[in-house]
Amino acid sequence: MKKQILLSAVFLTGMILVSCSNGSKAPKTEEDKNAEEQIAEPTAEITETTESTEPKQDSHLAVLKTDQILLPSQIKGSVEIVPEDDGNIYVDFDDYNYPKISLTFKLLKKVNTNSLVDQYGQMWIVGHAQDAKGRNIDDLNPKNISSREWRSGDSDGKEFKTFLEGDVDDTITLEFTGESNIELFEKDEQKIESGKKTTEEAAKELGKFKLSITGN
Repeated sequence: MKKQILLSAVFLTGMILVSCSNGSKAPKTEEDKNAEEQIAEPTAEITETTESTEPKQDSHLAVLKTDQILLPSQIKGSVEIVPEDDGNIYVDFDDYNYPKISLTFKLLKKVNTNSLVDQYGQMWIVGHAQDAKGRNIDDLNPKNISSREWRSGDSDGKEFKTFLEGDVDDTITLEFTGESNIELFEKDEQKIESGKKTTEEAAKELGKFKLSITGN
């Protein structure tokens, strides 16, 4: 009888051990959860860093090539346009919402300016924004100037003249300014944004920037 009781106890103990080994795992402690979160966090940081380092494309009103800058006939062969390092020429807004284009000229041979200047010895190089077919773009050419010219800051009419008479391989950079489509001293933000939008839409049609010399 005692032997049967002993065997029953051993059998019951074995069943309990098997049941425990096949049962569900013990619930996670707070320390286990913290450890898993610390492992997961670096992966999220790597993903965020990868997204933030993606290159951003610069925005310009227009991008031109040197063959889209038309030089005046009087200086063709004597002057060339020098583009940016990437081979482009950019049109952008200046700080006052006017479209601007910076052109660098290089002197290939000296130019006799006697026939180019006015009676006061002055001359200017100016530009007109045109579409691909050579038609002037009204919303880009200054409306407050009767000749609708993009002008540089050469108010005395001497700067470009001096360059043409200078040494071969000399360069000069002039910044020409167009039409903002915004009233002078405008304060209404909506009207300012509307004017900028008009300029942006007009710039999409820009196919040529035609230069000419005035003074004679």
